[in-house]
Amino acid sequence: MKIEEALDQLFAMKRFSVKLGLETITKFLAYLGNPQNNLKIFHIAGSNGKGSTASFLKSILMEAGYNVGLYTSPHYVDFNERISINGIQISDDEILKFLEEHQDFIKENETTFFEITTAMMFNYFANAEVDFAVIEVGLGGRLDATNVITPIAALITTISLEHKQILGDTLEAIANEKGDIIKAGSRAFFGIMPDEALDVLKTISVKRGCDYKILNEEIKFDTEKFHFNGLNIYKTPLAGSHQLYNLALSVLAVQSVVEGIGRNSILNGIKNVVKNTKIQGRYEIFHKNPTVIFDSAHNPQSLGSFLQTFKNEENIFNNKELIIGVLNDKDYKNIFDQLIPYFDSIKITSIKNERSQSVDLIAEHLVETGASFSVHDNPEEYFVGWLNDNNHKNDCLVVLGSIYLVGQIKKYLMGLKST
Repeated sequence: MKIEEALDQLFAMKRFSVKLGLETITKFLAYLGNPQNNLKIFHIAGSNGKGSTASFLKSILMEAGYNVGLYTSPHYVDFNERISINGIQISDDEILKFLEEHQDFIKENETTFFEITTAMMFNYFANAEVDFAVIEVGLGGRLDATNVITPIAALITTISLEHKQILGDTLEAIANEKGDIIKAGSRAFFGIMPDEALDVLKTISVKRGCDYKILNEEIKFDTEKFHFNGLNIYKTPLAGSHQLYNLALSVLAVQSVVEGIGRNSILNGIKNVVKNTKIQGRYEIFHKNPTVIFDSAHNPQSLGSFLQTFKNEENIFNNKELIIGVLNDKDYKNIFDQLIPYFDSIKITSIKNERSQSVDLIAEHLVETGASFSVHDNPEEYFVGWLNDNNHKNDCLVVLGSIYLVGQIKKYLMGLKST
């Protein structure tokens, strides 16, 4: 079997992707010899900021001299992005080897895409004997396939209303789902979030006898900087003041749990976070003159963070255009109401994903608001045409709304480069 065929089969299993629960993944891992039990794991959940927090944490540990595995989802262009050790992605050969060796179990148990990917990750990290694994929750927490571990630390970044049909329609319900990654014998670290969500996480921690720390009780923030253990951090390579909170949470956790993480490891971890983790899609300046920005903001809270940065520079552009597509579990009306005042024109599109929101529904809402918009079935071609038009040198084009849309356009561009 070739890697392309194997990955096609793996992606086809996404039809089972909403089958939440731990029975199959627990069975799969037992069949593999429970590799997850041999790992020291930082487990990260939250509505926003998981990927950035995981990246800062991994980069700091790498700079301290440790071998570190990183597991994130979804990927932008290549499946291999999901699983990496010290910034090096899992190879096609390793993926193919795992899928071929365990194809009988996978078929017999109707194992889902995310269960297979998660089992592959645990197995790969254990075989490589990584010193630490930084693992991002896929969806929620309680029934997520990653929630089969007792981590050395559980980090919960933010809580907001998302995936309401799966996680619940209140902050308390969502916090209860995400808070299930808190385990007895572990330590927990909570970012800045509404009190009603934080109270749930504190209650879970107390019931499970888990020591916890709350970010803004442990670290002093002063406008756009934070102070901690003799460090004064003003900015990060990832644009946006909200990234200081993601960084601060990772610093709080790693210094509390791992001995000997000093000033140089933290400063170098910050400086080299992009190189060490290959993180992308976080206010990513993809091109200048004209300016192109990729951002994976996909809900009202993350869009607020995007706009906090964008509004500081919007006036330098003659014209501001937006290409956007959203998934059908997002509050699309709220998302567009936030964005409309900042853009001269909006290009709406569907995403190549079974959960893509209806373009007709979005268009109906935009008509009601009076916003200037158009529908584009092929955002990739529009993007390339816009980028190559010399009339746009002083303009800005933003692509956001979903990791899937950003990845869709990036994959198209990579295809053009290879031809």
